[in-house]
Amino acid sequence: MKKFRRNQGITLISLVVTLIVLLILAAVAINLTIGDNGILTRGQEAKDKTEQAEKDEKEKLGDMEDTINDYATGITLEQVTDENPGVLEGTGTDDDPYTINSIEDLVVFASNVREGTTYEGQTVKLGLSLDFNSNKSYIEPLRTNYGEYGYDGELKTLLTSGEGFKPIGTESSLEAEEEVNTFKGTFDGNNNVIYRLYIDRDITYNGEEYKEYKLGLFGYNEGTIRNLGIVDNNIKAEKISGNCNVFVGAIVGQNQGTIENCYNQGNISNNFIIGGISGRNNGTITYCYNLGDISGSTGAVGGISGDSLEGNFSFCYNKGTLKGNGSIAGISTSSNSINSCYNNGKIVSESTNEVFISGIGFGTSGVTNCYNTGEINVTNDNSAYVSGITGTYQSCTIKNCYNTGKISMDSKKNESNEQRIAGIASIGNNIENCYNLGEIKVTTNSTLISIGGIEAVAYIESIKNSCNSGKIQIESEANVEKIGAIIGDNTYGGAPSALNNCIWQKGSYSKGIGLGSGDALEVEEKNMPSVLSIINKENSFKEDTNNINNGYPILNWQ
Repeated sequence: MKKFRRNQGITLISLVVTLIVLLILAAVAINLTIGDNGILTRGQEAKDKTEQAEKDEKEKLGDMEDTINDYATGITLEQVTDENPGVLEGTGTDDDPYTINSIEDLVVFASNVREGTTYEGQTVKLGLSLDFNSNKSYIEPLRTNYGEYGYDGELKTLLTSGEGFKPIGTESSLEAEEEVNTFKGTFDGNNNVIYRLYIDRDITYNGEEYKEYKLGLFGYNEGTIRNLGIVDNNIKAEKISGNCNVFVGAIVGQNQGTIENCYNQGNISNNFIIGGISGRNNGTITYCYNLGDISGSTGAVGGISGDSLEGNFSFCYNKGTLKGNGSIAGISTSSNSINSCYNNGKIVSESTNEVFISGIGFGTSGVTNCYNTGEINVTNDNSAYVSGITGTYQSCTIKNCYNTGKISMDSKKNESNEQRIAGIASIGNNIENCYNLGEIKVTTNSTLISIGGIEAVAYIESIKNSCNSGKIQIESEANVEKIGAIIGDNTYGGAPSALNNCIWQKGSYSKGIGLGSGDALEVEEKNMPSVLSIINKENSFKEDTNNINNGYPILNWQ
């Protein structure tokens, strides 16, 4: 019994010792695993260091790209030094405006407007030029804490790939909605530039109510945007389906306010309504220009604005190439009025749709003091209305305008669709003090074609103090009679339009009026009276003393 008890005691002691040893070993193992120097801790530290190293490497690569871009473009951006990124310094007054000092500030400002802050009565200023692709424009380009502003991931990566930037203000709304979140204050770019704005949308909407999408730096504007440039941008909405419409512009998708002294120098593409400055303009655009290439598919393409409705334009110009198979115009496809604007960008249309193509645009109340020097090249087998200045079904006055751009049209397959081509206006306008130098060359088999050096089809209106020396050439297997150096068809509407002091240069075409009556003076080139003496009845023109227009008159503001 004693032996048994001794063995039992030893067994209990051994068990206790064993447990203690196991606990010690477990503690050691746990410490080795999760302690300060544990495996898991060291593993996490290694992971963190690896992620930080990758982040540092990305930032270094970004810095190297910045250096290369600075060298290649000759543009050196400032390194932002925003002490409170995401917080707009200032009080919003004219003397102390809210100031955007970094990409982070711009992102938060855009989110504020989308969420309903209008900034009405307040001023927001861009403190310096910013580049979405440059580390210099961010305080922390790879930050991941901006999910509440719509960017769940690395900020710079999301702004420069995928869908890209989310506009300032409403991006999409049902057409019937009256309340949209829009900017109503004053945004002063302070003569700075936003580089490499990137937006890419694939849009599918199958709802019953019509939906509108508005894409640009601003989605929707009811305030004033001024003194801003957008350069090397890439904005596109090419895959669109469903019951929707899309307005795209570099500055704003849809403008209900004022845009002044702004420009675009980047590429934009969209299958619906597109413009270099504004996709749709129902406000006023002044002193703005486009240098970027713009391409569209089924909708309207304009150098400044695609669709304008009741909007106004003054002192704007386009030098970019415009391409599409819908309606195209150097300034805007439709507008209330267009004043003191010009286009010298090339316009290219290849379409099977009915199209309205013009060098300037379709001003429903008037186009004044404008000119076009851009070539217009159209391939179309449907109804087409093509002009150097404007063309519209609505009566308006075209005054103090000229065209020197060549117009060419190929419609060999067309045999039954109406086509109207003119140096100044395609149909039904009062025309005063205008001249055309641009050659018109047409290949067609349609019998429903009208061509005029000044107007294709006159509609009980008047043409006065105007002249044409642009040569008209046509290749057609059909018998085409509505071609004239001044008017192609002067019988439309039952009564001829009145002509007063209109001349045409011999050799531009064989007759002044194609079909119908009316008096127009034919003159030999050697006896051609001064164009200035014919068109300058309101003193809107001056002599071309610097030979910028081959000696022909130019507008006073040129």
